[in-house]
Amino acid sequence: MLIGNLGNEPQTRFTESGVQINNASLAVSDPFKQADGTWGFKTYWMRLVAFGKSAEKLAMFPKGSRIMVTGKIQTGSYEKDDGSMVYTTDIICKQVQGIVKMSIGASKEEQSDNPEFSEDMPF
Repeated sequence: MLIGNLGNEPQTRFTESGVQINNASLAVSDPFKQADGTWGFKTYWMRLVAFGKSAEKLAMFPKGSRIMVTGKIQTGSYEKDDGSMVYTTDIICKQVQGIVKMSIGASKEEQSDNPEFSEDMPF
């Protein structure tokens, strides 16, 4: 499970049989305590790949959206034209949902006005 912000607009394509595939990048921040006691953040970029219903859901979110992705890691490799090898690590999305930052004291009406808000969030 990863939570982060979309780094680009999801790119959509379709297989010959009509299955939707979306690719996007996800910026995931990892907080750490610095030597002076303050908090810093290291950002890691993840490559997302979504198929079918997950791809349709991912396509709904624009660049910058905060999302939660549940899925699995898949590694691979390919050879470039110059003979060098490229190694890849992708997150294959099983579920995608929007995350809304809620302010303390936000009313139920304010929450329901936001189409990305879901009461069945796991946290």
